[in-house]
Amino acid sequence: MVSKLKLIGLMALRHGPLSLITLAVAGVVWAGIPIEWSPEVMEVNRYIIQKEGAVQGEIHQQLAGITGQDGKQRLKAVYELARNAVVGLGQEVVGRMSMEVVFDPETFDLYARTDNFSAGDETGQVKYTRTPSGVQVHSDSEAQGIPRESEDWSFSYDVSGPLIDQTILVYYIRSLPLEAGHTFSISTVNPGREGVEHLKGQVRDLRTIVWNGIQVEAYPIDTATAEGVTTYFVLPDAHHTLVRYASVNGDVYELRLPEEKPAAGQ
Repeated sequence: MVSKLKLIGLMALRHGPLSLITLAVAGVVWAGIPIEWSPEVMEVNRYIIQKEGAVQGEIHQQLAGITGQDGKQRLKAVYELARNAVVGLGQEVVGRMSMEVVFDPETFDLYARTDNFSAGDETGQVKYTRTPSGVQVHSDSEAQGIPRESEDWSFSYDVSGPLIDQTILVYYIRSLPLEAGHTFSISTVNPGREGVEHLKGQVRDLRTIVWNGIQVEAYPIDTATAEGVTTYFVLPDAHHTLVRYASVNGDVYELRLPEEKPAAGQ
């Protein structure tokens, strides 16, 4: 039986938190995201989650450069997510989850990940560690302050090349060349269930959209699975800013502009 904690995790980012992606594109030239690496916080973004026009939650996203024990440069993406959820016997709560993902800045290969969950009277932590063939998982949780027995399991995948965590798919999308007609293909696997999900994508023609009340030009990037299409809108600026994405299940993630700081003396 799947615990309520795991269900909360799957609910919080339906297409993300317990998913991994393996890139299966022949002849790909890895370029990494268009942000210069530095050993500090490199960018901070905040996305509002909406469905049918109603705000359902938000994601606070931070990207920083770190140096591994082997001396290699890596990236650490940190997400703080708060989202409306229904648990137990229809109880409505705000589900909260934080995710920390360490990955290679060029290939997006996963090194490690830690998830922390909280919803209602349940809290927990799940740690993922990359192995040569897949991922080792360790889970701790408690309900009403009473610890449950820890769980350990692993997932193996017959793949070659990088293993990419679904939560950093947004960075992979931003690494794509912004050229109308460019196509790509990847295969996705979800450790929470068996099977492989294949995903194909294409960069569409530059389009004018309204974002934060102003008109901007963005490249729509469609990714299609058997369940439907998710569309990402990326600006043709130096950092390939992702301003919006609309998921298969109808969720819309909208980037908010940084809040203005008051002038001195105000």
